[in-house]
Amino acid sequence: MKTLEIVSLKEIPEVHSHDYHQLVAPLSGSAEFEIAELSGRLDSGRGCILPSMVRHGFAGDGSNRILLINLPTNMVAVEHQAIFRHYGWFTIDAGLMQLLAATHHELTLFPNDKHLQSSLVDCLLRGLNLRFANNKQISSKMDMQAITDYLARNLDRAIHVADLARLACLSESQFHSQFRKTHQSTPHQYLLQLRLNYACDLLKENDTSIANIAQLSGFSSQCALTHAMKKYLGVSPGKYRQRVQGEA
Repeated sequence: MKTLEIVSLKEIPEVHSHDYHQLVAPLSGSAEFEIAELSGRLDSGRGCILPSMVRHGFAGDGSNRILLINLPTNMVAVEHQAIFRHYGWFTIDAGLMQLLAATHHELTLFPNDKHLQSSLVDCLLRGLNLRFANNKQISSKMDMQAITDYLARNLDRAIHVADLARLACLSESQFHSQFRKTHQSTPHQYLLQLRLNYACDLLKENDTSIANIAQLSGFSSQCALTHAMKKYLGVSPGKYRQRVQGEA
């Protein structure tokens, strides 16, 4: 196993896991990745973190060149271990893009110099670690869009802050703080509002049972939906349906 390698991912999907940590960053082109329950696109603005033994699937999208950083778990320096506590995505900003380009250039010139490779890896990990420490990853529009997309796709499931923090590659406390700064509400409040909005849309559009609408919008029961609507909207689901359908 090489510490640094450049590969082209085939368009035929593959699924596997491995007993070492891996960072994946595109040099050109793009690829689709699915990491546990998270799916997304690997492109010029985003790379992914794959801790050891995390099952993941991937497929290249046409022509692509991907930089892989492969790290045995016992060879990761203490100061870099936090990077691999969670799987998920990281933003490739202009600075990281330059580091990746320089790494590609040096690796092409000196493909067998292990000391150079070690230094390049340490530089990339250090840059990524500093960005995580400064919370810059979650502040980007791309990452916030990934989070809101994830919420929209999974409204009918139980969603925990830990899931969202993992998607953003942050600790739960860091994620909670950054989310409040961005949305002026807690993740729980934001998710509840999404669920209520979706439930109201369903009540407007069709005659599906209220119990089924509660399930589709992620409430634990019809009673939970009724309680939330009465508390925040001042009306029960049945009364809301009568009112909006009467106005149609």
